[in-house]
Amino acid sequence: MRANLNSDLNAPKLARQIGVSVPHLSRRFRLALRSSPMAVLTELRMEWARAVLAETDLTQKEIAGQVGYKTISAFGRAFLRSQGVTPGEMRRQWRRVTIPGGKLPKAEIR
Repeated sequence: MRANLNSDLNAPKLARQIGVSVPHLSRRFRLALRSSPMAVLTELRMEWARAVLAETDLTQKEIAGQVGYKTISAFGRAFLRSQGVTPGEMRRQWRRVTIPGGKLPKAEIR
């Protein structure tokens, strides 16, 4: 899944790629990870998006494409649902707590 974050993955395609049925794939995911294949995919995409937002100046549209969303609005909705804030707000929050050189002020280190 990590290797294909930017592709249009869904449960049927994933099941077909590994040669199992969708119900079997879902059952195995639930047993191993206590989550659905699509929930795992979304979390992997959000993990990657958070890292790119924090470490680059790529636009949200560019990031959306990198993590497999066809539109910036779909990415924004998924990010908000998953993270509780928009991608832009998360980036602003990180920039407020960092100083030149990328280090947190001492008061922010826990």
